[in-house]
Amino acid sequence: MDQANDLPTEDMMGAADGGREPSTASSADMADEGMSMMELLLEESAFMPGNFQRGDVVEGTIVRKDKNQLTLDIGAKQEAVVPSTDLMRLPPELVEGLKVGDTVKGVILRPEGEIVVSLYQALTVGDWDQAKALEESGEILELPIVGTNKGGILVQLGNLQGFIPRSHVAQGADEGDGSGRMGQVIPVKVIEVNQRKRRLIVSERQALREWRSAKKGRLLDALQEGETRSGTVSSVTDFGAFVDLGGADGLIHISELTHERGRSPKDLLRVGQTIQVYVLSIDRDRSRIGLSLKRLQPDPWQTVERDHYVGELAEARIANLAKFGAFARLDDGLEGLIHISELSDDHVEHPREAVRVGQRVTVEVIAIDPERRRVGLSIRRVPKHLRTVDDSQAEPADAGDSDMAEEQATTAALAQVAEASEAAGSDAAQGEATGNAAVAEQAEPAAAEASAADDEAAGEATAMADEASPDETTTDEGGAAV
Repeated sequence: MDQANDLPTEDMMGAADGGREPSTASSADMADEGMSMMELLLEESAFMPGNFQRGDVVEGTIVRKDKNQLTLDIGAKQEAVVPSTDLMRLPPELVEGLKVGDTVKGVILRPEGEIVVSLYQALTVGDWDQAKALEESGEILELPIVGTNKGGILVQLGNLQGFIPRSHVAQGADEGDGSGRMGQVIPVKVIEVNQRKRRLIVSERQALREWRSAKKGRLLDALQEGETRSGTVSSVTDFGAFVDLGGADGLIHISELTHERGRSPKDLLRVGQTIQVYVLSIDRDRSRIGLSLKRLQPDPWQTVERDHYVGELAEARIANLAKFGAFARLDDGLEGLIHISELSDDHVEHPREAVRVGQRVTVEVIAIDPERRRVGLSIRRVPKHLRTVDDSQAEPADAGDSDMAEEQATTAALAQVAEASEAAGSDAAQGEATGNAAVAEQAEPAAAEASAADDEAAGEATAMADEASPDETTTDEGGAAV
């Protein structure tokens, strides 16, 4: 007591003498003491339950394990619980292995009142980090489909489920509820990550677009003209077929489908069919690939003189009609022309008066020109007792549509004859298929040349028939030419 009293007396004496140092030292001590108390209060308040935030990752020790929940000591004045709903999301073997005294990580779900912690969400911390890294890098990855709902598709990324909105589902696969795709592994791209809101959005459509673009570039670099590749028919059009080579589509123009003339692409190929194709051309600047089927097929014109001879009788099917005659296809695929003057013993004004498309008839080979790929045929020269006609597959005659049909047939058949038509058709088809107006415009002059070639081919057909029978014009009893 005396000392306590002495201390203030000395302070008072120092103050009376004008010395301020003792008073200053006392104030400093009080300030230090005040700061220490503040720090203690702050340090203690850090362990108050109200200072936890939803989403905080904490460590805790298991102090009790009940059937439906765990109780944890997370260093606060109040213990935290892991509810049964969270334990049910954990692997059963993991839950069975937990025991009192184990240290576990959890994520705060409810920081106020009874503190609720999720062990399951703690397991996803690394997955969220991975998802964020994928979002930043733009990397494409493949994930399995694990669920569907009205809004889209769910995929599994580690312990997380990503959501693909319907607007980001691949085109062609966005119809129905998507249940038919369960279990499929698909390419996706992470486009949004929000861990606090537990929001993970991925896109299949964007991933496919970028994946195919990158894959197409690699394929174009690796492709070589003249090699054979396996592919899947992705679409069939009037001008040809597109084949997926594994990242890029190539075009088989109608002129490169088969050695047979006048065949429709839809008669030869179907979507989804796997075929072998010949790489005809590669335009890396415009990312275009020209393919061929017929280059891998035996060319009947190479052996036409060995397989056929003038005077031979053969079975043929009427393939097309034109104003100047009918095209007939032999059994080995060769197509020849029956000039209008060789269709019948009687005079006919139009080929449809003598034959119909689809009919099988007996013909005689009257001319062979391998260089120009021409075969002249005749029905008139076949002895009458050897002539056969099979109408079982013939198309019904329709006088109202005959003009249109013959025009289409003439164009289809003669377009195959002219090389200019092949080149023009290829460029035009590529332009139409890709929406490249410039390419289509460049193809127009060639198309005009092809039209001229058609007229020339018609003249050649007549000339061939004349060459085959230069002196066989006959007259009736009245002297009229037949």
